[in-house]
Amino acid sequence: RVDLVDSGLGTFVPAEEAKYLTRLARVLDPKSVEGRIVHIANSLNAGALSADFSPYTIQGFFGMLGHPVTVAQSVVGGVKRAVGAGDVRTLWSEASLATKMREDPQGWLDFAAATGRNIPAGTPEEFAGGWLRGIPGYSAFNRSTYSMLTSLQKDIFTSTRAKWIARGKSAVEADAIAGDHAAQVIPFFNPARKGLSPAGAQESRVPFVSLAFARKPLEVAGEAAQGAANLMLHRPVTPAQQESLEFGVRVIGSLAAASTSSAAADAIATGRDPFAAVVDVLNPDSPNALRVYASGTGWSLALGGPYRALYRAFAPRAVDVGFTLPTGGSTVYLPGVGLERYFGDRVQILGKRTYEALVNKDYYGKPVATSSNRALALMQGLIYIGEGVIPLSAGQPFESQRRGQSPGEAAVQTGLQVVGVSGRGPTTRDLRNQAAQDLGLGTSYDALNTGQKRQVDETPAVKEAIQRREPAAG
Repeated sequence: RVDLVDSGLGTFVPAEEAKYLTRLARVLDPKSVEGRIVHIANSLNAGALSADFSPYTIQGFFGMLGHPVTVAQSVVGGVKRAVGAGDVRTLWSEASLATKMREDPQGWLDFAAATGRNIPAGTPEEFAGGWLRGIPGYSAFNRSTYSMLTSLQKDIFTSTRAKWIARGKSAVEADAIAGDHAAQVIPFFNPARKGLSPAGAQESRVPFVSLAFARKPLEVAGEAAQGAANLMLHRPVTPAQQESLEFGVRVIGSLAAASTSSAAADAIATGRDPFAAVVDVLNPDSPNALRVYASGTGWSLALGGPYRALYRAFAPRAVDVGFTLPTGGSTVYLPGVGLERYFGDRVQILGKRTYEALVNKDYYGKPVATSSNRALALMQGLIYIGEGVIPLSAGQPFESQRRGQSPGEAAVQTGLQVVGVSGRGPTTRDLRNQAAQDLGLGTSYDALNTGQKRQVDETPAVKEAIQRREPAAG
């Protein structure tokens, strides 16, 4: 038994527990090696997804898809308050949030207790901006942004709570259901709910860019899948499963409707087969899965964030098992094949980029270092790694230059990253399919023979795209 003098408790604990507690204490100590590593890693993680408007276009977008009426009422209420105050800044100011808390103190106490959020503490550490807080004015901007999201999260909690009370649940039960759901729609991870200490919470964030965004969508998907299975087996469905299933259907249904309709419109505008375009965006194997198109421009947006990624991860995909099946062939369709990519896209960016630089293969499978000169190749690798330190919006110009995009396309891509969404112009794949159709060879480049593919690759647009190293997937 070892006396933990530094704990201030003056108590004795078993030796193994003492080691564990001592290690956690070092994690919280900014002067220790462990503490510095954890602090730097989490600061980089928090900074990577900051300095843009993604809280509105991703978290707010989730809320709009899953709870359109509640979000509309929240926004209209905010606009009315802004008009009444004569200041549009009240839409997202901390003062406006304080006013709403004074108007409904009990409702906010219920919300805080059900979600585990410490509202007066401000923005959750995970979304506070990391090292960007050293930039004058950034913290105030970020707090205002998350004041609006906190208000929206509470409105979703209130409407969900009222719904379950109307369905016959007690106030306590409704609070629990609504609290968990609100923290899933506007992702918020409460480490205490998982039995983690403050030090354990800091450690758990290190491997991921955002632990909340890695966990919460998976929680929704898992509960929705369990609920769907229970329905098919005529078993009872829990309130949490039902809430997640309803939310998932609304989100994926809305994304699918927007994606298929925009893809069909774009296909008609560009002279392609609209049916083939719709099938393409519903295919989880396609890089165009659930993308929303700007008709006639060749540009598309990857809306839906982790829910689009989960659709691609869980939707059954063809897998070659390597032997002949009794039914003939060697291909089976398995769900969850894309989960490796899902988690790979959410790991710590600096570490991931360091690995990609070492194996000389970027996210798109293209070489990171293209120079034959070792010194220049090393410099290219270091620049690539360095991009993982800055926000994605700031690193987009470097990404565009490396991918060979034109200045105009690079400017559009950077603008979209600042807004907080991922956009893409026509890829080599898109151009090849279009060229194949223009040449009367069919609608799919992949279905052509070698001679026909060579013919397509010689068309001016495709040839230029290949020379610029445009990625074939995204």
